[in-house]
Amino acid sequence: MPDPRIRLVVNAVTSTPESFDVDPEPDSRALVPAPEGNPWAGPSASESVPVSSQLRRRRWRDSLLVVVKLAAIGAVLGVISGFVWLRIAPRPLLEVRGDSIFFLDGEDRLIIGQDGWFMITMLVVGVIIGLVAYLRWRRFGPATVIGAALAAGIAAVIAWRIGVSLGRSDLAGVEGSIADGTRTYGSLRLRAFGALFVAPIAATLSTLAATLTYGTGPEPSVAYGTGPEPSQPMNVPEGALEATTARQPPPSSRDEGAF
Repeated sequence: MPDPRIRLVVNAVTSTPESFDVDPEPDSRALVPAPEGNPWAGPSASESVPVSSQLRRRRWRDSLLVVVKLAAIGAVLGVISGFVWLRIAPRPLLEVRGDSIFFLDGEDRLIIGQDGWFMITMLVVGVIIGLVAYLRWRRFGPATVIGAALAAGIAAVIAWRIGVSLGRSDLAGVEGSIADGTRTYGSLRLRAFGALFVAPIAATLSTLAATLTYGTGPEPSVAYGTGPEPSQPMNVPEGALEATTARQPPPSSRDEGAF
């Protein structure tokens, strides 16, 4: 019995092009346009530009929305941290002597603690905002970092103004009408204005550190809805598989017999 491999070589040498089952005419089924909504059909040149610009506008809109949400969170945390600073910051004890107001012995050193406690409060607020921004909106990249820094800055300004407004001394503006020897607590003030930058710096560094450590999450195509979700099956339109299968030519009988 001859070797099948020898038969295959002999058939390939002695056969003419007409002996193969090749259809010289193009298959009309392959020219059928893909059904509307076919996910495998690429966009035409006229459709690619509007889709690209629409996606770009959507990204800008979503990024701006992230910044606005983070700013709202920063405002809420600013109000809370303002009351916290008012509660924990030391306030020096003052005494009225004639027409003047003096610090009691050693009380003047407590004003340094007001700036220190404000910095500590803003450090905690900045870290909280940075972690919230990363955990909730890390896939938006630069918008997340910018929104976290802006939100922390808003929180610092609101906390500063609330603490100063509600921490005014009872002697402010009424020195001449207060009896001699009266003692009261001094006003809450922020003397080191550089402390206002503690929260934005902490928020930015915490967001960047979390991003460098754990990554940015899903790809932008999934995040912006331009691709299927990983956990969801692709919705294939009816007739798409039949149209794809119709493009494949059937195997010839000579090839089947050769093997």
